[in-house]
Amino acid sequence: SLAFPGLSGQVVVRRICESLQTNTEVLRQLHAAGVDPGATVTVAQERDTVAVKRSGDVVRLPREVAARIFVTVA
Repeated sequence: SLAFPGLSGQVVVRRICESLQTNTEVLRQLHAAGVDPGATVTVAQERDTVAVKRSGDVVRLPREVAARIFVTVA
């Protein structure tokens, strides 16, 4: 998941947990930042959040949200 301790650098978004798919506000924020299945994004762990960057846009996700986004290393 995006919240995996020590995970940083480029990853490919593989799946967004169904529990997030029912939250339209979170989905809108993810989509606006380009965090969609199949997308390659850059991730950085921060103290309380996970920063996800794509095409210059950065979204900071709470760890409980990031933990529900599944990725593989690019």
